Amino acid sequence: EKRRWYEEATGMLAKDVSELEKDLQRLFQLDRFAEDEENKTADELHAERTFYDTFRQREDGYGEVSIAWREGEPDLPDNFNAVRRRYDKDEERMIRKNPETQEKDFFDEELQKLLDLGLIIQLEDNEENRTGFFIPAFTVVDMRKSTTPKRVVMNAKTMFAHKGSKKCLNQGISMPTNNITPLDQVLLRARRYPVLVGGDVYKMFYMLK
Repeated sequence: EKRRWYEEATGMLAKDVSELEKDLQRLFQLDRFAEDEENKTADELHAERTFYDTFRQREDGYGEVSIAWREGEPDLPDNFNAVRRRYDKDEERMIRKNPETQEKDFFDEELQKLLDLGLIIQLEDNEENRTGFFIPAFTVVDMRKSTTPKRVVMNAKTMFAHKGSKKCLNQGISMPTNNITPLDQVLLRARRYPVLVGGDVYKMFYMLK
């Protein structure tokens, strides 16, 4: 009887140790993130290298960095007329919905803020300034979001006719590594420290020139 009890207890202990080992292995796997490994694509490496090689801090405090153009770029269409037609439609929609969502008022106010901060400039309406590649902008409204129910979007993925096909700005730029820290990483690594400090860069999208 004692021998049988001993064998059962030993077997249960061995099983518990095995389960514990599996749990520890799983924990280490959770704690090891793909972003920690050197498995970046050539496109990501090019974007990262361009940033580190060309970034500089200007005297006015803004950062300045070159665009990580892919090989053979920039090769973009002159799209002023197409963007103007697109904006006219977006503006008509924003005005139509403004009594309910105030998205046109929001759009105008946000652009004025950017002008006042010196983050954007207003070009004169002349022939020279109508030549080149332009990015359409509009207001996105999602009242389900508590933090940013309305935001102005600079749409770099809009496609425009170019040399018999269609092309957007994003296609000419190397895609960088996703540097947004996933929440699961924050929560898992938070257990290591007694205090967590968070921060944000004001108008980050516009702070690089």
